[in-house]
Amino acid sequence: MGTSFGKIFASASLILAVGFSSFSVCAANKQPSDFTHPHNIDHLVVKSSTSKKNTKKKTENNRKQMWNLQNADIQAVVETISQLTGKNFVVDPRVQGRVTLISAKPMTVNEMYKVFLSMLQVLNYAAVPSGKVIKIVPAMDAKGYGGTLVTSKNPGSGDQVVVRVVPVDSISAVQLVSILQPLMLNSGSVSAYQPSNSLVLAGAASNVNQLVQIIHNLDNNSGSSVKVVHLKYADATKLAQ
Repeated sequence: MGTSFGKIFASASLILAVGFSSFSVCAANKQPSDFTHPHNIDHLVVKSSTSKKNTKKKTENNRKQMWNLQNADIQAVVETISQLTGKNFVVDPRVQGRVTLISAKPMTVNEMYKVFLSMLQVLNYAAVPSGKVIKIVPAMDAKGYGGTLVTSKNPGSGDQVVVRVVPVDSISAVQLVSILQPLMLNSGSVSAYQPSNSLVLAGAASNVNQLVQIIHNLDNNSGSSVKVVHLKYADATKLAQ
């Protein structure tokens, strides 16, 4: 009896020793962060989930779909665009009207948003970014709300309401105001800042970009230039007289 009990005790001790050794090997192979920071697993799961959401959103934005409207209420169109783009809008109570859109080709969400800005312009409204929201107001009031400050590297496009400062070198900015103002849409404005001889343009990006090209052409061609012309048959001295 004593011998059997001793054998059983020895076997149990051996199993315990083997089990403890196995645990020691596993623990040695683990990094400390795996035991002390169990939230790392949750972090990886959340990161993976976020990555999938971003990929899904990008795919949805690139997916093309047909968009045709027949005498649609502009308020309903704003709601649709908000759902498609995820943008938040604050709509002025004066914004009213109906619009018809006829498209022959599918469009991405970004393309649909540009078409939406064109709809607003047709109805004499404008979309003005303001922090995390976009204000939809009558076009005449848009310049009072400001706009997105753009540069030559990122000039904006389409009917996006922008503000751009254009420095002028060879001609007076004040003189250019009277030339450019008739070319600006009613919702836009042109003003001069004399200390730096610069122009401040506010309005639809497409209109502003056109005016910037005109400003550069006038500015570059305003100075006098000297050109040497080589004569083949005539005498330069006689021609100068």
